[in-house]
Amino acid sequence: MPDHLFHFSEDPTIDRFVPRVAPTQQIEGAFVWADDEEHCYRYWFPRDCPRGTWWEKSDREKRVAAIQWDWLNRFRACELYVYTFDGGTFRENPLGGGWISEETITPIDVQPVGPLLDKHRDAGVEFRIVSDLKRVWADVIERTDIDFSGIRLRNLDAQ
Repeated sequence: MPDHLFHFSEDPTIDRFVPRVAPTQQIEGAFVWADDEEHCYRYWFPRDCPRGTWWEKSDREKRVAAIQWDWLNRFRACELYVYTFDGGTFRENPLGGGWISEETITPIDVQPVGPLLDKHRDAGVEFRIVSDLKRVWADVIERTDIDFSGIRLRNLDAQ
């Protein structure tokens, strides 16, 4: 269990996080969601930005994030904040994909993330801008040598 977990938001004014049911969650219950340091790069994006992220099973340092070109300007203009949580009340999501808590969480700290492209570069994440994320994603999910996380992919059709 990590000592600290992280939540990302474009809103820097959240005083407490109340458990809720996320629209796309695949587990029963209301939760506060957070991520560990290794996987938080999945959330260095505007909230609604569709993105694919993946990492090699044999080398977790080889991480990739991809968005479509039509999201690049919103990505570059995004002002994102990182909330730090005490990890004590969280447990791993049994289905994978982050950490969950059934308790209301008061953040320890909130700070601006800074330029998101710089954040990816500084963390050694390969950042791809693609013309057709659906096509790229279809190839990603067929692979057996990687783990992956697709977030807000339904928004590809909403543009």
